[in-house]
Amino acid sequence: MAQCGVTPNVQSYSIMINGFCKVKMVDEALNLFEEMCCRNIIPNVVTYNSLIDGLGKLGRISHALKLVVEMHDRGLQPNIFTFNSILDALCKNHHVEKTIALLKKVKDEGIQPDMNTYTILIHGLCKVGRVEDAINVFEDLLVKGYNLDVYTYTVMIQGFCDKGLFDEALALLSKMKDNSCIPNAATYGIIIRSLFNKGENDKAQKLLHEIIAKGVHEKLASSYWDSSSNVLLGGDGEQKDDSVVVNPPPNYSVSNIILRSRNHIKNNKLVISTTSRSQLNKWKNTESNIKLTTQISDHSTFVTLRFNKMKVLTAGLLHTEVLAAHRTCTLSPISS
Repeated sequence: MAQCGVTPNVQSYSIMINGFCKVKMVDEALNLFEEMCCRNIIPNVVTYNSLIDGLGKLGRISHALKLVVEMHDRGLQPNIFTFNSILDALCKNHHVEKTIALLKKVKDEGIQPDMNTYTILIHGLCKVGRVEDAINVFEDLLVKGYNLDVYTYTVMIQGFCDKGLFDEALALLSKMKDNSCIPNAATYGIIIRSLFNKGENDKAQKLLHEIIAKGVHEKLASSYWDSSSNVLLGGDGEQKDDSVVVNPPPNYSVSNIILRSRNHIKNNKLVISTTSRSQLNKWKNTESNIKLTTQISDHSTFVTLRFNKMKVLTAGLLHTEVLAAHRTCTLSPISS
């Protein structure tokens, strides 16, 4: 059987599980998780983190927390990535007090929060209107010498804009430049759109001229059509997700992109999610066979390549073929 060289392992299962979770097919991921356990393949921290993140993004927080307990039972230590997924899920569901309590517990267990942890907390506080508390967390990070990144600044700027505190938003934009943190297209886009929405056209146009002079305007258009930046664009608050990225339409002017409404962004993201789910569902009904162009000596590497290109359909079929090959110890002849 070892001569086949196609035995699925924890890495290949983890890649498949992560891929399903990225496109919100968590039940399919859970089925794979059960399958690997039945095959006596022990999941690792990466496997659990993918499932916990996927469950959290769907609001299935209690299930995610059960998996954390299961990790402990298996002798696996949850890390900050594990807890960031749960913290993010709690914030999205407006459980900010539970978020703060869990963060304290994480610190007490000796797990060091990272910048993403604090960005999640700041974003959650802003979303429930607790901008003052968010400012306190933000300024505390500065006092303690944390090197804040563009995402943390942008989330705080968005909190100011959502409250109509444009002077504070512009002051923080200036401060981040002074701290050698370069604003990105999403940072500018949030402020400009908010200024236009509140009738502050002169300030919006001044900022628009600034970014045109700096050559940021082309990236600004792209950022409004990139679902991975949805948290920074005022969409549904979902954390950065690199699963689906679309190209911006070629003929829209910068001004039209800036004036595009929040609902349009949400609807655009919904179409993307629906499309990718439709593509994945084809896997269940297809009768196609995969013909591999190179000998499979490393199953996980091949599946990784497919998922990195978001060819989930191919990855799913490949996984099925590999399992079949493992059972029969035969593999289709190599052909192009």
